[in-house]
Amino acid sequence: MNSPSISVVLPTYNRWMYLPRMLDSLLEQEFRDFEILLINNGSIDDGKTDEICCAYSEKSSAIRVFSIAENQGPAPARNLGIQESTGEYLIHLDDDDYCEPNHLKLLHQLIVQQQADVAISGSVHETNGLIEPNHVYEGTYVWNRAETVSEFLKREKFNTGSQTKLYRRRLYDGIRYVPGKIIDDIHVTYRLLANINKAVAHGIPTYRFCKHTNNTTSFLEQDIVWPELLDEYLAMQLDRVAYISEHVPEECKHVRYAAWSYMISMVEKIHHGRGKGCEKQLDIMKVELLTHAEEFLHAPWITEREQKLMNALVLNEQNGGNP
Repeated sequence: MNSPSISVVLPTYNRWMYLPRMLDSLLEQEFRDFEILLINNGSIDDGKTDEICCAYSEKSSAIRVFSIAENQGPAPARNLGIQESTGEYLIHLDDDDYCEPNHLKLLHQLIVQQQADVAISGSVHETNGLIEPNHVYEGTYVWNRAETVSEFLKREKFNTGSQTKLYRRRLYDGIRYVPGKIIDDIHVTYRLLANINKAVAHGIPTYRFCKHTNNTTSFLEQDIVWPELLDEYLAMQLDRVAYISEHVPEECKHVRYAAWSYMISMVEKIHHGRGKGCEKQLDIMKVELLTHAEEFLHAPWITEREQKLMNALVLNEQNGGNP
């Protein structure tokens, strides 16, 4: 039996009310040469998720069902999907979203036509029927490794989310999701992109992120942080600076700037009362920003707003002024 072209990794956990919509959208894809690795990630919903998984596996031979006895977050399920996948290309999707019929077709055409290592699409956010474009733009873009990492750090045409990215499966050799993290993609995407040779992107919105109160990352919509989340992001920023500086040295200065850009945005958030309990992290970030103030303020990517925030919330305080 020939291996499929694309492996779709789809973990699910207590999302029986959303899962059929995603599965139906996959079975209605215009591109047909794929497998779905459907992973019941320890659901505790009186067997409802099990029933759906079994029913859909009977409906389509493309669906392979796996079960994890106890939920330990998304990372083990994603890693199981990577381990069991057989396609030349691989994509991770979420059980509470859904795809447009041309999602896999677009990504596959892009990656094959350009002989790329990753293909990237646009998407929309759907909230209570309201549609908001997310990285939607005209035209096809082709980048080498350094250009791809640069675009990733700019966050203008795509972000860390795996759902709009089709990778060559071999890129995951030696790269896995990290168990115990609050947000898993932020620890993996930069490593994958730092190892590609070519990327291709088109901003056609073929994926729908569905926002609701049960989203794993619904707290991001509330624009708040707490100590554990901020610790995870700050540790990731340090790891990302080191990794990209080693693997893509052309982007060393850019990735350093991106870390400071994140820090000043968090300093502002805490200043406005949206980071209760983060006083220790605030002090750490201010020391880092003050230490590297000259390089940050003269970085070619810095915005006027970031310069004003640095002056008001870091430099003025150091000089005894009031922000």
